[in-house]
Amino acid sequence: MNYEITKSLLKKVYKYLKDRGYENVKTDLLNTENPKKVVDKISGDQFKPDITATHNENAYIFQLEMGNSIDNNKEKFIKKCSAFQQYASEHNGKLYLIVPIEHFDKIMTEVNNNFLENIGIIHFYNN
Repeated sequence: MNYEITKSLLKKVYKYLKDRGYENVKTDLLNTENPKKVVDKISGDQFKPDITATHNENAYIFQLEMGNSIDNNKEKFIKKCSAFQQYASEHNGKLYLIVPIEHFDKIMTEVNNNFLENIGIIHFYNN
């Protein structure tokens, strides 16, 4: 997925979150404050979320996953999701993966096979 499509999608998610009362919405593609990196507690690897936000003092992470993350480096995808999920859970929030419908099954299979819990999947049509 190209940069312009990604930026357009992030703008839509940003607006959606702001319209629903989320606060501290951060994403580095839209000239807002950059989201802070999340550190995997086991490996020490650092991952930067696409969007972070708070709602009622709970922390949420929204991550675009286009399917190529799994194809290119499945282990990194799993570590990243695990680190984001753990961070969100520690802050009474949730991780949401934003996925094109054509990669929904692939993403869901990996999430389920690796026992990643408390993760929401938001799918969209890539038209």
